[in-house]
Amino acid sequence: AISLPHDVQIVEKNCLPTVSPLTLSVAAGGEASSVVACEQLSLAVVTWNLGEAKLGDPAQLSPLLLPGGVDTAADIFLISLQECVDVDAWVSLALACLQAGGAGTYSCTVEKIGSSQTWLGYHGYIAIVLLASPSLSASSDFSVLGLGRQLKTGKTLPGGLGHLSNKGGVGLSFRLGGSSFAAVGCHLPSDSGGDKEGNMKSKLAKRNEQVHSLLNSLELDNLSGLEDVDCCDLFHHTFFLGDLNYRLDDSSNLDQTVT
Repeated sequence: AISLPHDVQIVEKNCLPTVSPLTLSVAAGGEASSVVACEQLSLAVVTWNLGEAKLGDPAQLSPLLLPGGVDTAADIFLISLQECVDVDAWVSLALACLQAGGAGTYSCTVEKIGSSQTWLGYHGYIAIVLLASPSLSASSDFSVLGLGRQLKTGKTLPGGLGHLSNKGGVGLSFRLGGSSFAAVGCHLPSDSGGDKEGNMKSKLAKRNEQVHSLLNSLELDNLSGLEDVDCCDLFHHTFFLGDLNYRLDDSSNLDQTVT
């Protein structure tokens, strides 16, 4: 159960299995010209680790963005990307897909961190992408509030070339009517190494630490004016998504508690 403050009610919307957007039922008081005054707005939340793969055709994104044609296009897409070598190219394909599918020209807000220099050992970018429909983008009921990013783990490159990091998080915040939203996209450390018996070195504690750190230290503008407070306490709704690397298998130490 979700406690919903102010003017937003979230209800489940039955859609195609590929993407199942939540429906935001917004009752915005005031001007009759408000785009959200008398309609339901859908929000699709997606996470995707591309594994450094590159896409070349907007149609490749149709199953994700337009699973049942233009009628299934969400009003807002929140998309977390990991190991994306070219975020700008991916976003251009997404916008072209929506345009070609008849959904119109979406506005786009992106925050990213990382590098495309895979020869140095980078795995591309971690990014959070916000796509908003044409009618919503033109409405005074919708606005982007802020962006933030944070690198957390990595290694020092030889020869004084700097610090390489493939793990961390990015975030953005936006306002819809009288409610505020935050989205944090991240790529957390995976278990690594292994002894002679093949047991992996657990980084569970480091993952937990980074989750708390990202939520607490990402500086995303909000409607409250408060600072140094957890994202979940600053915004009416917070989405935390990405490649979290929490895994369970037969060799996992299950007596460790994820908190």
